[in-house]
Amino acid sequence: MQALVVNCQRNGLGVIRALGSKGVRVIAVDHARSAPGLRSRYAHRKEIVVKPAVDEEAFVAALADLGEKHREGNEQIFLIPTNDEYVLTLARYWERLEPWFEPVFETDTAILLQCMDKAQTYRLAVRTGVPTPRTLFSPVSAESLADMLLPAIVKPANRRDPENIRKGVVRLTVCRDLAALQAVTDALAAQEVPFVIQAFIPGGDDQLYTAGVFSYQGELCAAFTGRKIRQFPPRAGQCALGEIVNEPRIVEYSERLLRAAKFTGIAQVEFKKQDGEFYLLEINPRSWSWNSLATFSGVNLPWIGCQTVAGGQPKRAFQQRFEGTWHLCVEDLVHNVILESNATLGAVLRDARRADCHAYWDRSDVRPALGQVHGGAKAILSGLYRRLKGAAGRRS
Repeated sequence: MQALVVNCQRNGLGVIRALGSKGVRVIAVDHARSAPGLRSRYAHRKEIVVKPAVDEEAFVAALADLGEKHREGNEQIFLIPTNDEYVLTLARYWERLEPWFEPVFETDTAILLQCMDKAQTYRLAVRTGVPTPRTLFSPVSAESLADMLLPAIVKPANRRDPENIRKGVVRLTVCRDLAALQAVTDALAAQEVPFVIQAFIPGGDDQLYTAGVFSYQGELCAAFTGRKIRQFPPRAGQCALGEIVNEPRIVEYSERLLRAAKFTGIAQVEFKKQDGEFYLLEINPRSWSWNSLATFSGVNLPWIGCQTVAGGQPKRAFQQRFEGTWHLCVEDLVHNVILESNATLGAVLRDARRADCHAYWDRSDVRPALGQVHGGAKAILSGLYRRLKGAAGRRS
């Protein structure tokens, strides 16, 4: 069995290891030669392609060439993209790729947009009875802005659309007063970027929960649940420290959403908990940066996806471990110790020592971690410089 994994950063590295551990011959593809997944011993072949945001046509043509080059006999190659930009582009051009690949992702753009377009996701949640924060959609009147609960989060309706990436649209902005909210929405309107505004749900980063699932034509086949403990940067970032939890309610909510959408593929469904209830934040129609913790829990989503697609019958699997942590040590150190003082150095080092999974380190596959040493050192020095510069500015 062969699989082609597109985008081999942290997310893709976890997918490559999950498949390689099952004997799958992985073709690792990225636009950057420094991508950690390209260094993995589980990457059977390594290829460089252009990013879709740079040239969609060239990107798709390169993948089609790889499919023709590496296909063996009648055995098609399983195709797994690991970020929204790649998923949407591949779905749009699926007719050109179909002769060579079996998709372990959703290829219907109308279904994808129910997950990726924040306005459509909100309507899907309302239709399926899944709780959501109060939400406004662009265009928004001055009266509606003035009535919005603050703080509020402003997000592009579809941040990872290649056109929005070319425009440099920000992922999200937390606005704590009306002036900031007006400025952010005006800037997005000037760029002709549709957006949503959502009330900020109180609670720290440790109230952010993930259901990592594989769904086949709307049927939930496999599910993992996890919780972020710390993010980078705090309050509006990516996972720095996460843990396995047992939260069946977010699995139930995810199943409702994906069944209604008739979704196929791996998805990360994110929620925030407040007063015992879980509120939907977003659906990411692909795996996520700390997906190796799902594999550790007994839910190997990429492998389950390939098996299910190959057989045309859902393969069911649910987590077998309910304890375990994942850690991204350098970014945790830079953002939560050096820049924000959210954690002590001792706590971060203890978390690193005790973690069951790491973003890059794996004793059976050490080269990705070794390749990050230089970048990690630069990040720590840069963080120290920013802290010292900030302290000097406050003194003056």
